[in-house]
Amino acid sequence: MILAIPIWEGRVSPVLDTARCLLTVRLEEGHEVERDELPLDEQTPSARAETLAERGVALLICGAVTAELRAAVVGRGIDLIPWTMGAVDEVLDAYLGGELSDPRYAMPGAN
Repeated sequence: MILAIPIWEGRVSPVLDTARCLLTVRLEEGHEVERDELPLDEQTPSARAETLAERGVALLICGAVTAELRAAVVGRGIDLIPWTMGAVDEVLDAYLGGELSDPRYAMPGAN
């Protein structure tokens, strides 16, 4: 499975729609086996979602996201965990450990 997280200065980018870089992490049996950074130059929600799908992303963990981009991502069969914040490695570890629902990873105002 490939998981993606938009990044900015080592943290989850606060807004997916304007993120300029994406961390992709290949997971096998719940463990990281490879990671790569992907520049995001696409401006439209459809183009951004298509880039994720072409890279084989199955799950996207992100901060804020507009309804249009959310629909484009989910419409391509990519699972989405929005309204997440924190240092990228901590968020990834929390996801792998089943602790991403901890309130410390929730953006202020997230439901």
